[in-house]
Amino acid sequence: MDIKNSTIAYNTDDTSGQGDGIYSAAVADMDYWNSLFAYNGYLGSPSGHGDDCGGSFGYPPSHGYNLDTGDSCIIDDTTGDQVFTNPLLGNLSEHGGFSRVLSLLADSPAVDAASNAVCLSTDQRGWYRPVDGPDADATATCDMGAFEFYPPGIFLPNISK
Repeated sequence: MDIKNSTIAYNTDDTSGQGDGIYSAAVADMDYWNSLFAYNGYLGSPSGHGDDCGGSFGYPPSHGYNLDTGDSCIIDDTTGDQVFTNPLLGNLSEHGGFSRVLSLLADSPAVDAASNAVCLSTDQRGWYRPVDGPDADATATCDMGAFEFYPPGIFLPNISK
C-alpha cells in the first residue's frame, strides 16, 4: 500500500489500541510520503492516545516529508519528517470539491513542507497542487496531507468533480 499526500486523523479504537490510524501486517507492505498522521488513539488508554500506525511486524518506515503528532507512527526522522508536531488543522468541513476535508491553517507547519518529487497533482478536493503558500516566495511547494492550502486571492478551479 502506498500512502501519498494523505491525512489520517482523529481515529479511535476502544479495544486494542493498535493501528488506530493504519495497521500493517508486515512492514514491507506499506510506504508513506507527504502525509499527516494526527490525534489517532484508543479510548482504553489512560492518556486517550494509542498508535497512529501499528503492526504485528513493527512500524512501517517513513519515506520522508510526513508529519506526526507523536501518537505515533514512529517516523524515523527521514528527510523532511516532522515528529511530535501540532499540524494546526482546521475543521472537517466543505472547502470546495466533492467531500469534506480537514483543512490546514495558514500557519500550519505542513504548508509548503512536502516533497514536490512525489506530490500528487491534486488534493482531496480535486484542486491543483502544488501552489505557493502564504510565504509568497514565488515557489510552489506541495503541502503535507490531503489538503493544499490556497492563500487568499489565489483560486484555481478544481479539475475533477
